[in-house]
Amino acid sequence: MKIIRFIILIGMATSCQTEEKSRINVMTSDIDHFWTAYDLIIKEPDSLKRIQLIDSLYIQQGSIGLKK
Repeated sequence: MKIIRFIILIGMATSCQTEEKSRINVMTSDIDHFWTAYDLIIKEPDSLKRIQLIDSLYIQQGSIGLKK
């Protein structure tokens, strides 16, 4: 009987706790930047220019989550 009371007490205590929901922001602009860079990269034969395109069009314009 004590075990049942203990389980009920724990259940009530955990259900009364309020948790602050974390804000989740989904940034879709990174997808657009990726495809813009990709379209130019596949047309560029110079590998050094490809790296510059990735950096300037995708990474530097990316959201905070992309840069982490």
